[in-house]
Amino acid sequence: MGSYHLSVKTLKRASGRTPQSASAYRRGIRLVGPDGHIHDYRRRTRGIRATAIFAPEGCDWVQDPQALWDRADAAERRQDSRTAREYEIALPAELPWSERQRLAEAFAQHLVAQFGVAVDLAIHEPAADGEHDERNHHVHLLTTTRRVTPNGMGEKTRDLDLKTKSPALIEALRAEWARMANAALARHEAAQIDHRSHKRRELEVLPTKHEGPKITWWRRLRAVDEDWADGFMDRARENDEIRVRNASIIERIQRAASETKKNVGGLFRGLLAPLAGFEPPPAVDAATAAIAAIAEARRFGDIPIEPDPEVPISSPSLTEEKDANADDDAGASGAVSPLADDEKSTASPESGAKQGARRRPR
Repeated sequence: MGSYHLSVKTLKRASGRTPQSASAYRRGIRLVGPDGHIHDYRRRTRGIRATAIFAPEGCDWVQDPQALWDRADAAERRQDSRTAREYEIALPAELPWSERQRLAEAFAQHLVAQFGVAVDLAIHEPAADGEHDERNHHVHLLTTTRRVTPNGMGEKTRDLDLKTKSPALIEALRAEWARMANAALARHEAAQIDHRSHKRRELEVLPTKHEGPKITWWRRLRAVDEDWADGFMDRARENDEIRVRNASIIERIQRAASETKKNVGGLFRGLLAPLAGFEPPPAVDAATAAIAAIAEARRFGDIPIEPDPEVPISSPSLTEEKDANADDDAGASGAVSPLADDEKSTASPESGAKQGARRRPR
């Protein structure tokens, strides 16, 4: 089973985060926030592989990230407004780069078609420094919380904000991503992914918990003194224990599967063993030899493959019927047939068959 990750988060004005800062960081560009703060991440170019913006037809103005997120932020009046929504998705490491890009863009277009929003896409790849997971290919999809129109921002997409509708919509989006990714993985004969939780799939292994940027930063430092890290390192230690436990479970399952395979193989070998000493009856061997001889003779031309049309073929049933009728005639008259031997030899089997048919006892 492949690795699945799709999380949905919202950017709230009350938290101090702005869509300009989020877009600038993910794209590695310079944007100005609503308060005039400059978010310049142009030096952060490592790992950013591709960026693009998708929107409904006719909304060309969204191709400017500054204009897009300025309008998205200005459209919200409340202090606790949600100014953007982000989809963070793991891209299958088993796929080539071009396939990963097409997959990410296809899901971005799916969001546009379903909600009518603008999608700011940024594909990241792992750094080739030996310290990062080389499978960590992922995409950030930063979307507006309102529909976009050719003239600006439209109505709010409330469905994803309502507790009565949001869980079902998110579940459907997670399932759709699994379907799209599995279709691409199947073309490369790679392991499939599953959007369902370990509990729903009734798996014995446990999932690890998200660690966040602080724990990730601590892990990269590999600090010797862990005392100062207490308070937020409990989750890291718990994840390490889960990984050790899962490794032992997976090893046990693999041993059981190998043993089962061995037992099944032995069972089939035992069932097929009696057939190893099986010898066909002599009649079967004779028939097989006769068929092989005929085929060999036809191959060398000794026996024509098709019958000669000039050679009459007599029917055994008609010949037997003719002999039976001849006996009936002889018995009825008490005399031998007046035909001479030479005349009998030239008599047509067909004529004899017709005569026998006329004289058949009723």
